[in-house]
Amino acid sequence: MSAPTKPSLSVYSASAGSGKTHTLTGEFLRLALQNSTSFRQIQAITFTNKATAEMKERILSELHTLHTNPEVSPFREELLSLFHGSMEQLSHRAGEVLSEILSGYSYLRVKTIDSFFQEVIRGFARELGIRGSFRVELDQNDVLERSAVQLITQLDLGENRDLSIWLRRLGRDMINRGKGHNVIGEIKRLGRELFKEGLLEAENSRLPERELIEAYRKDMSGIIESFESELNDHAEVLQAIFDSATFHPSDFKWGSTSAPASLYNSLVVKKEIKEPTSRMKKFVDGEILSKDSLGKISEEDPLVLKLVELIASYIELFRSKYPLYLSAKAVLENLFRLGILRDLQLSIQQLSDEENTMLISDSTSLISRIIDNCDTPFIYERLGSTIKHHMIDEFQDTSRKQYDNLKPLLEEGVSHSWFNLIVGDVKQSIYRFRNADRSILSEQLPKDFADCYRLFNLQQNWRSLPQIVSFNNALYGKAPSLVRDFMRERLRTEEEILPEHKLECMLEPIVAAYEGQKQVVARQSDEEGAVVLHLYDSSHPQSEETEQQEAEEAADDVLCSLPETLIDIQKRGVQASDIAILVRDRKDAGRIATYLMSWQKEYPDYNRSFPHITLNVLSSEALSVKSSPSVRFLTDAMAFLAGPSDENLRKSAYQSFIRIGDRERAEAALHYNEYKQADFSPQETERLLQIARTDLPNMVEMLIAMIGEKMESSEQPYVLAFLDLVSEYLEHGLPDLRSFLSWWESKSASSCIESPANANAIHILTIHKSKGLGFPVVLLPYADWGIDIDYKKANGQIIWCTTQQIKDDRFHRLSHVPLSMNSGLSSTLFAEYDAQERINCAIDNLNLLYVLTTRAKDELHIWINTHKGKESKSEKPPQQTVQQIIIDSLEVDVNSNSSLYTLHRLGEELITDLALPVYRPVQKQQVEQINLRITNTRDSLDPHLLSRKLKIKREADHYTSGEQVDAIARGRALHYVLEQTETTKDLDSAIEKAIVEGLIPYQEVEETKTKLHEIMEHPLVISWFDGHLRVLREVAIVAGRRGETYRPDRVMLYPDGHTAIIVDYKFGKKRQAYARQLNRYRGLVEAMGYPSVSAYILYVDANEIEEVRPAVE
Repeated sequence: MSAPTKPSLSVYSASAGSGKTHTLTGEFLRLALQNSTSFRQIQAITFTNKATAEMKERILSELHTLHTNPEVSPFREELLSLFHGSMEQLSHRAGEVLSEILSGYSYLRVKTIDSFFQEVIRGFARELGIRGSFRVELDQNDVLERSAVQLITQLDLGENRDLSIWLRRLGRDMINRGKGHNVIGEIKRLGRELFKEGLLEAENSRLPERELIEAYRKDMSGIIESFESELNDHAEVLQAIFDSATFHPSDFKWGSTSAPASLYNSLVVKKEIKEPTSRMKKFVDGEILSKDSLGKISEEDPLVLKLVELIASYIELFRSKYPLYLSAKAVLENLFRLGILRDLQLSIQQLSDEENTMLISDSTSLISRIIDNCDTPFIYERLGSTIKHHMIDEFQDTSRKQYDNLKPLLEEGVSHSWFNLIVGDVKQSIYRFRNADRSILSEQLPKDFADCYRLFNLQQNWRSLPQIVSFNNALYGKAPSLVRDFMRERLRTEEEILPEHKLECMLEPIVAAYEGQKQVVARQSDEEGAVVLHLYDSSHPQSEETEQQEAEEAADDVLCSLPETLIDIQKRGVQASDIAILVRDRKDAGRIATYLMSWQKEYPDYNRSFPHITLNVLSSEALSVKSSPSVRFLTDAMAFLAGPSDENLRKSAYQSFIRIGDRERAEAALHYNEYKQADFSPQETERLLQIARTDLPNMVEMLIAMIGEKMESSEQPYVLAFLDLVSEYLEHGLPDLRSFLSWWESKSASSCIESPANANAIHILTIHKSKGLGFPVVLLPYADWGIDIDYKKANGQIIWCTTQQIKDDRFHRLSHVPLSMNSGLSSTLFAEYDAQERINCAIDNLNLLYVLTTRAKDELHIWINTHKGKESKSEKPPQQTVQQIIIDSLEVDVNSNSSLYTLHRLGEELITDLALPVYRPVQKQQVEQINLRITNTRDSLDPHLLSRKLKIKREADHYTSGEQVDAIARGRALHYVLEQTETTKDLDSAIEKAIVEGLIPYQEVEETKTKLHEIMEHPLVISWFDGHLRVLREVAIVAGRRGETYRPDRVMLYPDGHTAIIVDYKFGKKRQAYARQLNRYRGLVEAMGYPSVSAYILYVDANEIEEVRPAVE
């Protein structure tokens, strides 16, 4: 059976809400149902783990539906043609495919692009010279921080004189920009430039050596000094003219502002560099004398002629050399950053080599080396798969390097006429900061695959009601052209610097992305939906300070209107969990979350008449790990233990301690005099002193045990997340308390727990987190960001520019240079890069608005400031915000409603007075009213979880040689499977789980299965896993005065209550220490009331069992 013929490369342009997931699933099913194992030849690539999980779930769910009840499947009609209309055959085949997938789940190749690249790298680790047990480092910020600290350490040791000079220059630059004194933080920010693909590709992954940087500095200084020397020459000649003349600079036309006067004032008096004025050009053209000076000065005077010649020379100097001068200055101002980056890159590489880690950003470069040297079939062979069909989602988020790596795989497929599918939408490209290149989808792909490329537009909108679809159609039918026109006026400059035809070509993508993208409503509903524009007006700012103050007051006005709006929405039948407030950044999210929570405390009776209404919120800020009182105690206590003589740290730790379940002491602490005397009890102090003498893992566990009885169940997820973070740190960080606290300070801000899926609370999300999601009601309170770059906010943002377009060879020593984004860049020979970056920024800002306004299903609320701001004094138009684009695109009349929207004027009318839709509440299962309480399935928190996590790592540390290091990953995987296996029936599912967790590479699956089944066939092992014994896996046994924790891998208890068996899994060489360890376990189990205890060591690699005899006294 063969599927209907389709183009070998189908590209779907999928606007928001157009059903791209449905399309992807349908195409996957069409290919997978060819035969029972066809799914193994398909690879679906997404860009997030969440999207991967959803795709897998959707595929399995639809296969189950097609097998059990195909009549209700939305894919029934399009798939029936594969089986000549036979529903029975379709159902049977779906069941076969589902069974095959479940029995070989690892062959369901739905994965993120990063996980696919990691799989390829592991398959070619030997060829790449990488040890097989390398760890992929996802937290690049942590690597940057530790590398930055390493750089500073070099200075403390008196090493690296050049770096010392560069860092002092960085410090001065930070002060001048008002960016404080956190040099390490600035190095980290600068270090993110190292992960920009374009830079590393251009420099072959290595930045220039110090000697080259120094030589380049001298070249740039030479250009600057040469220009300034010529200016000094002009100044001397000018001074000599007026020293000899009987006339004065102000005796010429326009008096004190005449061309000679202006030049004399700038060159001689102020000694500053000033571009020629229009009056200087007129002076050279003959407008020399005024009527009053005609009888006093002769235009034929030799000194006047010499003055004209001098000013003409001045104009020519600026025309021919000033852009070069400005370019050299722009380069020189940032050259020290290139030096710092070079040393930081070396520090990162050293750290990676020492820890056998690979940054996730390095994977694309390594893949390139594989692709360049191997045929595609060989790559698949090494992966143990034959992939015919690629399906790539969110292609607009693909980076240039990722595309270069995927392109040969796509070419292999289309060369055999195998079907390949790409889905994307350039209007939703908002990840440029992650190297995403939207032009690949819009321009590069059609060129590279012209012979087999076919574009399909998904124009039906299945998400939103008609009112919202119509609003967005109208908005984005006009907004792109307004943005283009606005940016054209902002970017106009000298023709020699940026020709107009080139600027027009650069502006074209703004409009092209939105052409032909009008959507049609596909959602079936009796409702029309609603769009509400909440209008407010701010007064005209008089200065920079009042402008900032007004922005804050406007934000406060918006905040104050939110409770009323949210309550009204819920009164009309919408549940809180169906409402999303979307914002630009985390700062706005935190402000709104804090305001709504405090508002509820101030007005506790707001929902007395409507108890179902709530203003509780779910946001990453509300669910941050550091917000937990228990975690706050752990970190405050650790800070106190690191500095026990600091009285303030002691008080902070005590205050955090009594806030956990000790209301009387907490209330007493509120009173200063009582708090001043308050302190830990003698018993608590003694316990803290014991904890202070332990290592970091035990310290954390003992502090948790200290508050275990007082801790509320809602705190457990936060503490569990904190334990995960400690474990993450210990994988590569020093087990040093002060080092951990420094790491935690930088990590805590971004560490959050997962929000409960069934909580009835309002969602607060940033734009980037909302992408791909839909909500019945969406609120956009702050649509106030600018279209063009705000240079003040950019404050040092770097762009990388090539130098080959500059005719002066001195620029060519370096192929790329870092430049700071500022208003002066448009006058340099790098103006094209400045313009391109600003156009890209404008597209980003328009796309952000598009993503926001297309999340709504039923109702959309946008807050609009109707004040247009102050008039611009320059020739360039003033900055525009996206809300001004909304007003102009829709031609909003603030005095009347439209068929596209309803107006709500803040402060003038109540939102309840508007005729907005009333919805029937949708009954949801198990919707829980919460006050940010999170329940957990554990009855109590095991404080020894961290020891369990670290046990395998300690065993892995026994390996030292290169080949043994390669075995660590395999040992961890085998240990994990055995830990998850209670009886032999659990073995295969435990293996599958390890595969899904990424512990077992696909090419090692069969070998691992064989190995484990061989172990299970050992006669003694059979008795351990046959199910007749009570099994305790990695149970914690606490003993000793200091509460030491011991954790055997497997303890089995006989029903007689007297007999027990202990087993520990070991890898690598046999050691006598293992026997001593098992005898220690034996003594502990005997002390628990089991007089007959047998102990065994299972050496997994060798498949040998060693019985450990009791130690002879």
